[in-house]
Formats: sequence, structure tokens, C-alpha cells
Amino acid sequence: MKVLTASILLLSSFIVLPVYAADYYVSSTRSGRSDSNAGTDPDAPWATFDKVVSRWGSLSSGDTVHLERGSQWNLSFSSDYFIIKNGGSSSGGPVTLRGDDYGSGSKPILKRTGGSGSCAFILITSSYVTVRDIELDGGHSDYGKNTTGMLILADGRDVSNAQILNMKIHNLGGNTTAYICGIWLASWTQNTTSDCLIEGNEVSDYAAHGLNHYSQGRMNNITWRNNYVHNSYTGGRYPSANAAMQITSGGSGCVFEYNWLEDRTTTEGSLFGFGKYAGDTGVNTIRYNVITGSPAYGMIFTIDYSNMKLLYDVYGNIIMNNVKSGFALHPYNSYASGTRFNIYNNTFYNNATGGDSSRSEMEIDSYCDNTTIDFANNLIVHRNTANTGFTIDSGFSGTFSHRNNLYWHESGTSRSIVSSYGQSYTVASVRNYESTAVNEDPRFNDAAQLPISISSDKGPVPNGLSLQDSSPAISAGATLGSTYALDIIKTARTAPWSIGAYETAGETLPEDTEAPRISLTAPTDGSTVAGSAVSIAADASDDISVAGVSFLLDGTKLAAEDTSSPYSLSWDTTAVANGKYTLTAIARDSSGNTSTDSTSVTVNNIEIPADAIISEADTWQNQSFSAETGLFGVEFEAIPQSVPVDCVTGLAQGSAAAYDDLAVIVRFNTSGQIDVRNGDVYTADTSLSYTVGTSYRFRLRINIETHVYSVYVAVDGDPEILLAEDYAFRTSQSAVTSLDTIAVTAAAGSHIVFNFAENQVSVAIPMPPTGLRIREN
Repeated sequence: MKVLTASILLLSSFIVLPVYAADYYVSSTRSGRSDSNAGTDPDAPWATFDKVVSRWGSLSSGDTVHLERGSQWNLSFSSDYFIIKNGGSSSGGPVTLRGDDYGSGSKPILKRTGGSGSCAFILITSSYVTVRDIELDGGHSDYGKNTTGMLILADGRDVSNAQILNMKIHNLGGNTTAYICGIWLASWTQNTTSDCLIEGNEVSDYAAHGLNHYSQGRMNNITWRNNYVHNSYTGGRYPSANAAMQITSGGSGCVFEYNWLEDRTTTEGSLFGFGKYAGDTGVNTIRYNVITGSPAYGMIFTIDYSNMKLLYDVYGNIIMNNVKSGFALHPYNSYASGTRFNIYNNTFYNNATGGDSSRSEMEIDSYCDNTTIDFANNLIVHRNTANTGFTIDSGFSGTFSHRNNLYWHESGTSRSIVSSYGQSYTVASVRNYESTAVNEDPRFNDAAQLPISISSDKGPVPNGLSLQDSSPAISAGATLGSTYALDIIKTARTAPWSIGAYETAGETLPEDTEAPRISLTAPTDGSTVAGSAVSIAADASDDISVAGVSFLLDGTKLAAEDTSSPYSLSWDTTAVANGKYTLTAIARDSSGNTSTDSTSVTVNNIEIPADAIISEADTWQNQSFSAETGLFGVEFEAIPQSVPVDCVTGLAQGSAAAYDDLAVIVRFNTSGQIDVRNGDVYTADTSLSYTVGTSYRFRLRINIETHVYSVYVAVDGDPEILLAEDYAFRTSQSAVTSLDTIAVTAAAGSHIVFNFAENQVSVAIPMPPTGLRIREN
């Protein structure tokens, strides 16, 4: 028996118990939320994103944190907010933060509403991490913040297999000194970032770059796919480095495909590439993108450091409607030996639209020493009569080969279409320059129907730049290697290949009958609203593209159609009578399909008293009263102007300029609750939600000698509720000797404070012990 027992004990030491991935849930709206919950029950989730940050270090491979759709967390930070230092593994899977599979409504929102300095929402410094389907709002237009969206950074260790998917990143800001980007991948000198995927993201409103592939170290096998970058930011662009997408050298196997790159205020280009800290070690690919809308270059490659090798395949792209050259090679210094650009089967349309005679659809400048450029099967249609379709500078000293390209000018065959080493060629004479050239109208299906979107599923939509059956570009190109054998909508090319991004005629999509999707995200259904600046917002999407969103109040348009995301407007509710209304959002796609979403709201504006203080973001407003040094009381009324807000009313000794100056604090918090400061935390003895436009009458009983206070609140004439009893002064004010100022501020939203008054607090006389008698005189 003893031997048997020993055997069992020995075997048990080698049993490996299975480890199961865990799911955690976070909500800013669900009634059962609390950071004291375990977080593993969707109906009892965590309440704050701070909880996610604090618990992330304990997560394991395969674990997932689910943010509830329709939630919003307002964040204040002055350095990178969420640094992800631990991830998953190849065997156990990634650690994931996602916002697409819990609850309903729009993407969950992280919004920066406070703090200072230029910093980032999320910084990934570990392998096997996935972040997806979340909206990051940098708070620039609302609070003047400058906030980078996300970074993946190899710093001190290599990082691989990180993914950023389907994010909406906007309102980021920045200026001539604040280098602000949407998504940035990097590695420092000794490390490598590899095998990462950045797909399906929408980025806008930045000073530097929407997408930034920029590094001192190695960047290998990175894929950027199906990203939609559209920028019209006018707050100041970072000098000499601003674009929808930036790409630096030092990589191998990186792929940039099916991205919409449109930057309407760039001074460089929609795609900006250059050699920097290290040369490429393998070929990188730029294919099937739409590059458009730049007031500068569509795509430009230059060099910052000399003697860097660049290796790029550039094929199947549509480059259109850029003011300077569609694609320019502009090296300030010499490229390193071995630099090569293979430029195949691109469609260039209506670039170089400005008056600069030196610009063209494709431009190759001087000093390209040690550079080989192979230019084949490209379709060039030029419209501007002030310049030409293709230019190679007389100072170019590299190796250039060209064949089977189509050159056409919409003004006719007598127009100059090529300038090569100072020699000009018209459309009619271009075969003297290139014997295999095609010099006829390519006969697009419909050049008036230019692409407004692109994806790996559908290609460009609409397909107006595809070819008619009679196009001279069909089967007129050179047959190239298998690497390039699919066109922009994944049609296999057959020998002899066609010229341009499309392979065959009639490559058009069926009629679009699918309606867009629309969700009113603010205000919430059944909510009460008030004030002159109520935000109305909606999320809209479509299988092709959203043309616009209209907002209606009881069937009447509130404003002109909003034609660009984010879809929102500010509604002055003081212009209508108090009462119930129906708000409707209508989304329209480019084919005229529509869909609607409605919500019911109650307008409840009140007359603001003359003595009211209206809080403003990051602004301190102070009102003094007679100094108190012992036991006293105050009363005031407060009305939140929206839900949620982050607004405080407090008492201080002297004017307050920071939260640490307040001894006594009552707060409307971002979870929709009223809480009170107790030492170094906010809490409450009674859980009380607030509603917009409702007046809350607060009564505070304060004892400066013992540094404690109690808070009572009454709502709409109801009996008082004890919110906090004998709470400690804020820790930083635990030794304060007097209070003489009421202070009001907000980190997000606004509230109205009025009818402030001091009152006497009676000191209760203790009852005499039983059997004793008080003698009356």
C-alpha cells in the first residue's frame, strides 16, 4: 500500500492542468458595472478603462478584454496612457482588447479630455497583442489636446505579431512642433519589429502622419491593408514630415496595399517615402492603393541620409488628382548601390494639376546615382496643358528602362507628353521615345466615375477607370513575372498583359442595392438634454461608401447634410420649447440608398440665474466668501448640462488652480454618478445617478477642526439623501485651517452652479445621563 501511494504521488507531480483563456468585460453604461467586480461576467463588468490598464499585466495568452459598444471613457493623461508591456504567445494566442462583440451600438470610445503634452493613447511594446474596433478621440477640437493614436514599438526587445484592426482614430491635433500621428510602427536601432498587421483602420485629423512606418531599426514583414486615411487638418502641419502615410527604409517584405491615402493639407505628399537610418534588406511592395487629393505630390520618394538602399515594387496603384506630380523620385543625395524601383501597371490620371511646368504624372529627378528604375505597363492620362505627362531630368545618372506604357493627353496628340533628358515628345511622336508605347485614348469606362473607396474585397469603387472592350490598353503590355500577375481587383493577368491597373474590359461592380448602416450615438434614447451646444452624433458605414448623413428634429433638417466622418453637429436646444422630440439620422450612400435611426429626447432648459457659474474644460472659476475656521455649512445648486460629464464643485483656501487645492469636492463623474472626495479617493455612501438638466440641491456640513465633511443632496424637491458622512478632506488639504472660496471646473462637459449660500450649523447638546437633573434658573 505504501508503494502504491508513492506511485500516485509521483505521477501527480507530472500532471499539467489545462489553462483556459479568460474573458473580461468593461462598460461605462451597464447598471451592474464596478471596478470591484471580477469582470468575467458581462452583466457585472468593470466600470473604468483605468481598471483595464491596471489589470493588463496579469493577463495571459488568449485572454480578451471586451469593451461594450456604446460606452465612452473620458481620459486625462500627460504621458503615454496605456503602455502594453505583456502580450501572448504563438502557442496560446494574443492578448486582445476589442470593442466589436459585446453589447450593441457604436464603437466604444476612449476620449482624451484632460492632461497636457503630446503623448499617445496606446503604446504596444510586446509581441502577440491585438487591439481592434475601438474609437480613439484625441480631444483636439474640444480640449486642444495633441494626441497620437497608437504605436507599436520595439524598444529593448523585438516585437512581432501585433495587430491594430478596424480602429477609428481622429481629432488628434498637433502643430509645427507637435509630431502627432494616427498609427505609428517603429523599432529602435538594436531591435526589430516584424510580422505585424495594420488593417481596416480609419484615421484623420493629425499634424504629421496618418500612418507612419518609420524606424531606426528593422521593420520586416509588416502589412498595412484596407486603411482609410483622409485628412483636412488645418491646425498646423509638422514641417517637412507630413503625409497620409510615411514609409522609411530599413525593411524587408513589407506590404502596403488597398489603402485609401488622401491628405488635403500636406506639404509633402499623400504617400511620403525616404531613406533614413538603414537601407532596405529585401523588397517592399506598394500595390493596389488609391493615392489622391494632395495639394503637393501624390507619392514622393526622397532621401534624408545618403547611401541608403531602397528596394520597392510599385504596381497596380491608382494615382489621381494630385496638384504636383503623381509619383516623384526626388533624392537630395545619392541612393546606395543596388537601389531599385520596379514601377508596373499603375494608372496615373489628372496629376500635376497646378501651374508648375516641372511637374508631371511621373517625375524622376536628378542625382539618382546607383539607382535602377524599370517602368513598364503604366497608363498615363494627363490633362494639364502647363506641363507634361512624364519627366526624367537631364541630371538623372542612374539606369532607367521603359516599355509598353500608354501615354495620352486629353487635349490631343499634339500636346507634349514626355520630357526625357531635355527632349520633348508629343503624344503623336512618343513612339520615337518608346517604340512599344501606346499613344491612344485608353477609353476608360467612365472617367467621371472616379473611385471614392478601395478595399481588398471590392477593389476601387466605382470602377470608372477600368477599360472598355475597345480599349487599346488591353493586351498591349509586357508580360512580367508572377509576382505582379493579379490586377487591382484580383483578376489574373494573361499574356500579353494589359496596360494599367486593370487587366480586362468590363471590370465593373454590379448595381449597388445595399443600404448604408446608421446608428445614432448621441444623445442616447430617452435622455434629457439642455443647453446651447448639445452634441448629436452618428456612426455610419456602407459596403462601398457613405455619401452623407442628415440630422432631423421631428422631421425637419437641423443643418445641411454632413458629408464627412465623424458625422455630428451641435444643437442649440434653447431655440425650441421644452418637451419631447424625435431626433433622426439618415445615411445616404453614393447610389442613393438610405437608412435611418431615431431616438427620443426631452428638452428641459431652465433659466440660468444671474449668479450662476458655468464650468469650462480645464478652466478654474473661483468665488470667495467669508473665511470659516470651525463648523459651518454651505448650500448650492448644480445642473449637469450633458451626460456623462466630469465636473467638480469644491471649497478651497484661496483661489484654486488645481484639484489638489480643493479640500471638499462634489463631482458629477464620467460614469453618470455623483460622488464625493474622501481623502485620496472618490466614493459615495449612496449610489445616485444624475440626469441632464436636473437641478441638484447640495447641502454640506463641514468641520475644519476635524477636517471632515458630510454631503446631502435633494432632487426636484424630494427629501434629502445622505450622500457622504464624515468624509476626510482631500489628502493634500488635510491640514488646512480655513476655507473661503467655492471653485468650479470641468475635465469634460459642463455644469451650472448657482444659489451658493453659507448657513449656520447647529451643534447638538448631548442629553444628560439618566437620573441626573438639569437645574433651570
